[in-house]
Amino acid sequence: MMRILFGAAVLLAAVVTAAAGQSANRAPTSGPAAPMWPWCAEYDMDGAVVNCGFASREQCMATVSGIGGGCRPNLAVEAPVAPKRAAPSVRSYAR
Repeated sequence: MMRILFGAAVLLAAVVTAAAGQSANRAPTSGPAAPMWPWCAEYDMDGAVVNCGFASREQCMATVSGIGGGCRPNLAVEAPVAPKRAAPSVRSYAR
């Protein structure tokens, strides 16, 4: 009888160990980071509910229209720097 109980305990331990190993293999992994979008919608005016998933102010405004809220720039995204325009060249025209 003792031998049967010991065998059952060993079998149970093996099954539990195998199940734990399989669940560790299926553990979620972090995927690629979500893109940082330049506009945020604030659905609650105290800033408690924020969605920074908008490419343009117009897209953000269309989303909050009718449900209330507002749009603001995403402060976590650096604004793109406009390229400096070259100074106009001075040309001399020979006649």
